[in-house]
Amino acid sequence: ELLDMPDNICLEPGTGHLFMCEDSDYPGLSGRGDNFVRILTPNGMIADFARNILEGFEETEFAGATFSPDGTTLFFNIQTPGITVAVWGDFKNFKA
Repeated sequence: ELLDMPDNICLEPGTGHLFMCEDSDYPGLSGRGDNFVRILTPNGMIADFARNILEGFEETEFAGATFSPDGTTLFFNIQTPGITVAVWGDFKNFKA
């Protein structure tokens, strides 16, 4: 129920947080059609990190999550229309 076709994963350096990009462009299968980047923590908690609310492309998947070498910036893409997002901050103190 919490995950909806996660198909891209990225391990956050130094924390054990697993970032997952969902591919939920099939509302008939999932019942939702929402696409999230979600985090799985080492203790098994799942939290929403980002949701695609891009008007006209809400059902487009996230892809290609990766961290910068120093772990301070997370990059991911919204597959269509081809947007790359950079998010930076203190990820090590994220609490799910």
